[in-house]
Amino acid sequence: MKDKGTHRAIRLNLLEQISEERHPWSSHEGLGDISFFNVVDGMRIHVAEPDIVVEGGNEVLIIEVELSNQPKRLLGVAFAIWMASVGTFGNREIKLNKKSLMIVMDQGKMKSHSRRSGKPDQWKGIEKAVRSTLDFAEFSIAFQEDANAKLKEWLRSRT
Repeated sequence: MKDKGTHRAIRLNLLEQISEERHPWSSHEGLGDISFFNVVDGMRIHVAEPDIVVEGGNEVLIIEVELSNQPKRLLGVAFAIWMASVGTFGNREIKLNKKSLMIVMDQGKMKSHSRRSGKPDQWKGIEKAVRSTLDFAEFSIAFQEDANAKLKEWLRSRT
C-alpha cells in the first residue's frame, strides 16, 4: 500500500509516541519493509506487511493502520497477523512468539456514520470475535484519537 495522506499522518503520529530505545520498526521509511510469514512445510509464505512493530520484553506490538472499516478487511488483517510465525525487517528477524495487535482506523470513518449506524457495533463485535478466537496477548481496534493513549499504555506496561 502506498503511504500517503491520512495513512501516513496516522503512522507518523504513532511513531512519534515511541521512543527510539524501544526500537520501533516501520515500513515506508526507506530502511526496509516489515514482512510477516507463515512457515508451511519448511517454506515461508508471505502473509502480511504491517506498518509498525514495537518490541516490549518478550512481546511485540503490531500496529496496522487501516483506512477501510469493512469487517472482512479488519478480520482478514487480524487473521493474517495472527497466523504469522516469522517476521523480518530488512535482514533482521522479528520474534513473533507473543503478539499484540492494534488496528488503527481513521476517525473520519466513525464520523461518517449516523448515530443509528451499526458500524460501531460491528467493530465491537469484531474485537470480541478476535479476542475469543485468536490468541493475541492484546487486541484492539482504535481510532487515531484513542490510539496514542492505547499505545502509551502498552509501552508503559512492558518496560
